[in-house]
Amino acid sequence: MEFLRTSVVNDAAIAADGVYTYDLPVQPLSHLILTIKALNVTDEALISALMTNITKIEVSHLSKDVFNMSALDCLALNLALLRKFPFALNPIATDNATRSISLIIPFGRSLFNPAECYKATNRGELQLALTCDIATAEADGLILQVEAVQLPEASPSQYLKCVTSNFTAAATGEDKVPLPLGTKLLGVLLWATTVPATTAWTATIEKVELLVNDSESYFSGSYWETLHGQLHERVFSAQFADVNTAVAVLENHAYMDFDPNDDDSYALVTEGKQSIDLNIDFGDTNPIRVIPVQIRPF
Repeated sequence: MEFLRTSVVNDAAIAADGVYTYDLPVQPLSHLILTIKALNVTDEALISALMTNITKIEVSHLSKDVFNMSALDCLALNLALLRKFPFALNPIATDNATRSISLIIPFGRSLFNPAECYKATNRGELQLALTCDIATAEADGLILQVEAVQLPEASPSQYLKCVTSNFTAAATGEDKVPLPLGTKLLGVLLWATTVPATTAWTATIEKVELLVNDSESYFSGSYWETLHGQLHERVFSAQFADVNTAVAVLENHAYMDFDPNDDDSYALVTEGKQSIDLNIDFGDTNPIRVIPVQIRPF
């Protein structure tokens, strides 16, 4: 078995806001590597600032989404699913100093897996679209690189699908957010506008439970603070003070894990179910993002 790593986007200087679309290679794909490059503006460009340069990463096959989320959510997925947290190059505060960070866009829960990746396609069918916002106060001179890791001999039977759903509750208190059916769920990545800060414990997602056919399953009631804390425990074993670590960057994220052993033994099979919902106790009516981490058959 061999892999082939190829360049899709070669140091592309992004001079204006907009959507930039690229055709992806036709052989089976394990993952993409997106590198965001920029220069400091006066002070150190933080990871959070670099993430705001890419407001949406979208991979689609014949116009149907396979992967759709912001760069910041992709960073959180790297931590939640792959247990990897990318660090940014050259963390200094000199004006115009170089910064870069690389994100993995996965098509399987593990990398280089020939049984779980994206299948071979025809030229132009599989595309990457990057929505860019260059108006970042801490960084300028945005440059993008994208590399693709192909598995020419792979014959995958399934792939990873991660597509963002946006939700805003009409009122505080309990409300349901539906999850997709007919697939296998490994987990759910959550982003909330409001999280506990300063002296206030208010959180947009105060507490969450999972309902399968309207009955409690897996999570019968987990609080935001616990879910958020366990997200970081997947990689880190200490509280980092450096603002370029996940502790500060991903303070608005949490993860509900249905596959703790990475072996499908607890994965939630939704096929044949009538409904799968997150029953969320909302502390306020600000927006949230819900990203089901799915394994889908071809």
